[in-house]
Amino acid sequence: MKLILYTIDGCIKCHRAKKYLTKKDIPFIEKNLLLDKEAASQLKELLGEIVAPVFVSGASIINGFEIYNSEREKMDQDESNQFKR
Repeated sequence: MKLILYTIDGCIKCHRAKKYLTKKDIPFIEKNLLLDKEAASQLKELLGEIVAPVFVSGASIINGFEIYNSEREKMDQDESNQFKR
């Protein structure tokens, strides 16, 4: 199954999502919405709007920045738990 990350040039959230996926060794195909009009059409069909970043894996559609936020929350919780010991 192909994992796709829809991005836009100059998008900080897109950059962070790409960096996170790369760091976690999660293979993905990047589709730039500004350069790939077909990708923009596909995303609009999936979501009803064009936003970025968006991570698509089969039927799962996740805001790419939510991936980053989720990991960040886990890291913050781990750090907090270290001080409670």
